[in-house]
Amino acid sequence: MELTLTYQNHFGDPDNTSRLSVFELNDRLENEKEHSRYTDFNVEDYYDASRGAIARKSYLVNNPDYASENYNEVVIPLSNELGDKFLDLYKEDRNNFLNTQTFLEHVFNGVYVKSDIGDGTILYIDYIDLSLYADVYAVDSMGNFPIERKEEGYIGKDSIIYNAFIGIFNSTYEIFQTNRIQNSQLLEDRAKETTHTYVKSPAGLFTEITLPYEEMHTDLINDSINAVKLTLSAYAQKKNDMFTMGAPGTLLLIRKDKMYSFFENNEIIDGIESYIATRSSDGKYAYANLLNLISYCIREKEDAQKETGDSWNEEEWLKENPDWDKVVIIPVTTETDANGYYSKIEHNLSPEYVKLEGGPENPLEISVVYTRFHDRD
Repeated sequence: MELTLTYQNHFGDPDNTSRLSVFELNDRLENEKEHSRYTDFNVEDYYDASRGAIARKSYLVNNPDYASENYNEVVIPLSNELGDKFLDLYKEDRNNFLNTQTFLEHVFNGVYVKSDIGDGTILYIDYIDLSLYADVYAVDSMGNFPIERKEEGYIGKDSIIYNAFIGIFNSTYEIFQTNRIQNSQLLEDRAKETTHTYVKSPAGLFTEITLPYEEMHTDLINDSINAVKLTLSAYAQKKNDMFTMGAPGTLLLIRKDKMYSFFENNEIIDGIESYIATRSSDGKYAYANLLNLISYCIREKEDAQKETGDSWNEEEWLKENPDWDKVVIIPVTTETDANGYYSKIEHNLSPEYVKLEGGPENPLEISVVYTRFHDRD
């Protein structure tokens, strides 16, 4: 048996020696659509370290077990005992292998692959395949063996098909990959800095922005707002060496109270409560027009006030809706369809960061374009 990790890209030193340890899960992961799982989930709930690893493999990114123009592979040999277990369960009841669901329920829960030696190198795993190889008896149409082989240069009877490929259990809807990521105390220290702000992936720092809905509504109540532009400017990043983290290419701006459901429900930006900005050549992320967001949030509060009537208590409502005027900046990756529309938006799991202007001691400026009407004499 073999476990194959397929990757196209990596981060860090390709000559760094690393080691992977593979543990068998003692409980299978539930479907993510019903059970959202974040990168800080407790992996110890799913495997027993005291049972030991079922395999270990040292590797170099620059020296994969297999390489082609498009991808690389790290191949981890597994024990024959595990292969025998699979074959015994197959002989016992072939329905155990009927489909992915029965395989997960009756044969194998999955694996936890842990990087336990080496740092400074991360593989971006695209696929994980579990393969089973065996010698198979060849039979004739009556089910008899050995059978006569009539291949060129061979005379006689044989019953073994050498290196037969029995099956490969790769990713389907029921099989998915979950990543666990831990950050150091340094990340919390960065979050406390007040003269700027940060965005970091994976599972790192998000920037929270409080937008002045009330001030804009009060100051411009008699005017017509045409556009509300917000630009996030990045500080120049020092490159200490060739493996320094780069800046994220795409940042999602989303209302804070939508930041979880957006990803859990695989949503796409709507131009009302969520927006996308890409990094420009001069290191800026520009959200060209947040007018729909401003109008939506102001109307949301007005509707609540109308519904409440004379018992309206603005201070109490703001306590119950503390994130009403807040948005969050999150690094993401995107996919588009053939027409150029976004088809998938996910958390960025690559090591990237950017230091932005802002912070409690350095508030951002928001640009409002509006039309003012004057009475004519």
